[in-house]
Amino acid sequence: MDAIHRSWDWLSHEPSALAILATAVVAFALFTAIAAAAGRLRVTAGRRMAAAMLSDAQSPDAPSAIVPPTAPQESAEMRKHPKHTGSRRSQIRRRLSILRQRVRRSRMLGDNLLFLSRLASAPRQIGAVAPSSSRLGRAMAAELPDEYQICVELGGGTGSLTRALLAAGLPRENLIVIERDARLAALLRKRFRGVRVIRGEAQKLTALLRAEGIGPVDAIVSGLPLRSLPRQVGNAIAAESFAALKSGGVFIQFTYWVLPPLPRAAAAKLSIEGVARGHVWRNLPPATVWRYSRTGEGA
Repeated sequence: MDAIHRSWDWLSHEPSALAILATAVVAFALFTAIAAAAGRLRVTAGRRMAAAMLSDAQSPDAPSAIVPPTAPQESAEMRKHPKHTGSRRSQIRRRLSILRQRVRRSRMLGDNLLFLSRLASAPRQIGAVAPSSSRLGRAMAAELPDEYQICVELGGGTGSLTRALLAAGLPRENLIVIERDARLAALLRKRFRGVRVIRGEAQKLTALLRAEGIGPVDAIVSGLPLRSLPRQVGNAIAAESFAALKSGGVFIQFTYWVLPPLPRAAAAKLSIEGVARGHVWRNLPPATVWRYSRTGEGA
């Protein structure tokens, strides 16, 4: 109860944090309603399909092979009627596909609930209103250089960006994830075995990497919305990122805003430049992917 009082007292003095939290709650409610409606439509379609199959099986003209035989008879019937074998296999594949979709929706719902709870406890630190979509993750992974070894991800969250980086071909042992939240860091360690997850703050990146014996890295992919964070924190994260990058390294960042994720004055002070690489509309909210590099090294 004391924690709730402290959180409310803090939020009452942070109108911007309260606005972020309110937006996240509304977004989550909409997402849950859409997912529930889609689930009901799939259930209705499944029931209609089952009813149609049962009606066909009970029809006088229906072939007797439609009636499921016992296990010993089944193999004999399947040998006699290869078409029925193909039909049964297609039914199994369809059921497996439905099961995968249910598991995926369940994981997504759980991730959103966990993300919302962490956002409620620290809105300004989390910054985003929802986990990044898989499409945003793929768009950011596509901006990695052709040749690189060590890649650092800032703000692992529930792992959507981590999953996209691994799917892009990055070996698990070459990926380092920085996550400040203890519960999210534990989730990442459990979900992505072999990926090194470091609990800590991104604005202390060089010290965190040095403590782990990690030297300059080739690429940094940030899942932290810099524009939503306090300006000094966002600027510090950018400075630390380029301090940790090798010469020729790239910093990949997204923004929900029309403006670049890093203010132009801050980028000029760090002697870096960024280029907008593309928009991802199917994200909540829609996002733009930026790729930063040191001035003169090509963005």
